[in-house]
Amino acid sequence: MTLSAAIIATIVCVVFFVVGLLMVIGGIRLKGNCTQRVNAVVVDMEEKVDEDEDGTSVSYYPVFEYIVDGVPYRVQSSFGSSGRRYGIGQEVTLMYNPDNPHQFLERGESKATVLMGGLLVLISPPILWYAWSLR
Repeated sequence: MTLSAAIIATIVCVVFFVVGLLMVIGGIRLKGNCTQRVNAVVVDMEEKVDEDEDGTSVSYYPVFEYIVDGVPYRVQSSFGSSGRRYGIGQEVTLMYNPDNPHQFLERGESKATVLMGGLLVLISPPILWYAWSLR
């Protein structure tokens, strides 16, 4: 491996590490802020279509409505899936931030973010070591 390839690998690994660290911190912080339960209803499924050289893919993002202190909130999940994981009208328990009721978590969302971020943090050093050992 050339020096320039090792430097590129270093940059990629540093970016993975930083993004992973931010995901872990953000997931833990969000879980710590979202402490109140609320029953929400799925009122819509936002469909997003992505097209690239491999074809077309569709992701579905549930839209929830819930009421906190008499105020209705309508929020869209930041996690999409290739299938519709909820049906319209389905009741779902969410956790929300009492200081900012627009901020919410679906069940398992924080764990997934922390695990994905943790994986990026853990794989970055071995990849970096491997890249430099080939020089």
